[in-house]
Amino acid sequence: METKTPEQLALAKAVEIVGGQSALALALREWHPTIQQPHVAKWLKSPNGCPADYCPDIERLTKGQVTCEQLRPRVNWAVLRHTFTLRRSRRSLDATEEGVGAEASSCGAALMTGGVG
Repeated sequence: METKTPEQLALAKAVEIVGGQSALALALREWHPTIQQPHVAKWLKSPNGCPADYCPDIERLTKGQVTCEQLRPRVNWAVLRHTFTLRRSRRSLDATEEGVGAEASSCGAALMTGGVG
């Protein structure tokens, strides 16, 4: 009998939670349009499990029952999660600045020309 790696066991749990290899592949197509059931079958046989770029989506699909850390323990997920949070915060900040950008520009122009009174 072949011993499974922790990565394979975590992926097998995700497959079970989502409802099978085909169901996981179909669900992953939302973010990865080319994914097919044979990809999932190949990952299940690989000692490393699935590629790291699929882990956040699998975690999301399993509602956190299978984490990125379980799927790919050698990846420094803390750093990647922090980077993602920073990017999302910057996008929110950029959107806020765009909303007040016109006001800020007109205020800046008025200040520069002495038109604020």
